[in-house]
Amino acid sequence: MKNALLTLTGLLLITALLTGCGTTQQQFQVLGHEQDIAELTGRWVGDYYNAETGNSGSIVFSLAASTDTAYGDVMMLARGSSVPFRPFYGEPAPENEFRKTRSLTINFVMIEDRKVSGTLFPYKDEVCGCVVFSTFEGTLSGDKIEGKFITRFSDGRVTEGEWKVVRTTQTPSI
Repeated sequence: MKNALLTLTGLLLITALLTGCGTTQQQFQVLGHEQDIAELTGRWVGDYYNAETGNSGSIVFSLAASTDTAYGDVMMLARGSSVPFRPFYGEPAPENEFRKTRSLTINFVMIEDRKVSGTLFPYKDEVCGCVVFSTFEGTLSGDKIEGKFITRFSDGRVTEGEWKVVRTTQTPSI
C-alpha cells in the first residue's frame, strides 16, 4: 500500500510538472482523414499501466483545431522508482539530449474510424538495460480513448498493458 501511495504521489507530481510548469511538450504528427483528426481536437490527459513490469505513468497531449500536428508527452516510471525513463538516442547518449529530455516522446498517431494507433520513440529501460519499443492502439468514444499497448524489449521479451485518456477541454492552449 505504501509503494502504491508513493507511486501515485510521484505520478501526480510528474503530471503537475508536465501540465503546469511550462514544460515544452514534444511535437508529433497525426495521420488520418480530416474529420477523424478533428475528433481528437482538445487537451487529453490520462495514464497507463503494465501489470507485468509494474511500469506506469501519465499521458498528456493536445491537438488544436484544423491541424495535424499535436504536442504531448508520456512519463514512465519503473515499479518503485521516482526517476522517469528517457528516450534512447544511441550509445553513448549525447549529454545535452539526456539532460534536457524529461519524458518519452510520442512518435506518431494515426486515427481512422475512431481507432487510434501509434508508436513511442524508442527508450532505454534502466531495469533491464535494454532498448524498448512500444506501440499502442485504442478506441475513441466521446471524450475518452481506451486501449492496449505492446512493449517489445531488445532482449526478446514482449509485454502488454492498458492505457486511457480523457479530453479535459475542446480548445487546448498549445
